Amino acid sequence: MKSLTVAVGQHPIGADIASNFDFMVKQIELAAENGAQLILFPECNLSGYPGMDFDDLQTVNETLLALSMVRVCEEAAKRKIWIIFGSIHREIDSEKPFNSLYIIKPDGRLAARYDKRLL
Repeated sequence: MKSLTVAVGQHPIGADIASNFDFMVKQIELAAENGAQLILFPECNLSGYPGMDFDDLQTVNETLLALSMVRVCEEAAKRKIWIIFGSIHREIDSEKPFNSLYIIKPDGRLAARYDKRLL
């Protein structure tokens, strides 16, 4: 049977996407350096929690969020590690975002996204 080394990342989460991303990168580096094959972050750890970290979804910098997601994929490829992280995801035809988990492969490509609706 093969084993899997998993790291769990936890950091202060807030509405500052850049700060959330910086914390993630440090923990991804540390996990990879210590032999983890997968790192798991909590829900909404990249975007922050709507209703807790920010009240108005219009204040979310969608461009920075999209760029940060691309950069997480680049970190996965650079470190050859699976990454599961949380963020909001919007559909064009919906007012409310999904609370989503993104699964990134070690080659930097998206493996899957799990969406749940914020209630």
